[in-house]
Amino acid sequence: MAVNVVLWGAMVLRGADWLEPGAAVLKTWGGNYGPLTTGGQGWRLLANVFLHVGLLQLLFNQWALYQLGSLLERLLGHVGFLLLYVVSGFGASLAGMIAQPHAVLAGSTGAITGLIGALVAYHFRAKGVVPTGVLSRLRAGVFVFLAYNIGIGLYRSRLDNAGFLAGAMTGFLCGLVLAQPLNQSTIWNRVGRNVALFVLAAVLAVLAASYTPPISDLATELQRFHQVDGTCVEIYLEAKRRFDNKEMAAESFANVIDHEVLPDWKAQEHRFEQLTDLPSEQQEALKKLQQSMKLRAKAWGLIADSLRQSSDEGIEDAAERAAEADRLEQEFFDDLSALTDGS
Repeated sequence: MAVNVVLWGAMVLRGADWLEPGAAVLKTWGGNYGPLTTGGQGWRLLANVFLHVGLLQLLFNQWALYQLGSLLERLLGHVGFLLLYVVSGFGASLAGMIAQPHAVLAGSTGAITGLIGALVAYHFRAKGVVPTGVLSRLRAGVFVFLAYNIGIGLYRSRLDNAGFLAGAMTGFLCGLVLAQPLNQSTIWNRVGRNVALFVLAAVLAVLAASYTPPISDLATELQRFHQVDGTCVEIYLEAKRRFDNKEMAAESFANVIDHEVLPDWKAQEHRFEQLTDLPSEQQEALKKLQQSMKLRAKAWGLIADSLRQSSDEGIEDAAERAAEADRLEQEFFDDLSALTDGS
């Protein structure tokens, strides 16, 4: 609870909105964002569990954590409770990322649903240990906690069903490993169960790292596109300037286009074609940029052919294709801007 509160306070002091920090802020502080998480920053699967999307989520989650944690930590011990919380949060984060790879996810909700699952498992394995009156009091708090998180998820149109369910299921499995009747509880039994859970968690982490494929990130590829675009255009314009000033022969100008401009351009086209796991709205917008790049490549190819044939017809056709390429590229960035504003 202290870590959660201090981390939220640090975000606010650094300029984050105290009610609803944006996706960019959450990414900076360790939010679970598929392209970054699978791109070498797997620590986000745990870090995001201690982040919260505003003060209300923080308060509701800490209230539930206090109620459930106060009981479970007494039943499982400090180490067992910590393992339960972390492993449940990890499982929820992994499932949430797979289900919503391009959303920025944060919050202790998955870890807390894991506590609910563990309590169910404990009641199943050691019936009668937890008094019915205690369970009745917890039931009301759990209902409020779930109602808030489901309601806010529907309001933001990003309900993390996968994280909820995976957190509860992971917690239930952890509870089956950790739970034991109190009259059979010994320090060695508890240590053995904690070690078993730690080993199982380590296996889960290794499997997740080995079999979770990288998730594409359009923003990263667009940064690369801007670099390729600037370099290719600069090379072309410099060669054109030298050709216009009669410092370069037509054949040499055509060779610059074929060997220094088009290869990198077409390589970037191919990279865009590999982005098959983007959200549908980004895929639709990206098609315009891909069409623009094909037209630009065709225009440069026509210019190279015309230079070798000493013909002006291809150059006129190339100018039309270049103009159409500019229009489609502008439409793409307009569409992308609209998608960003609406997220």
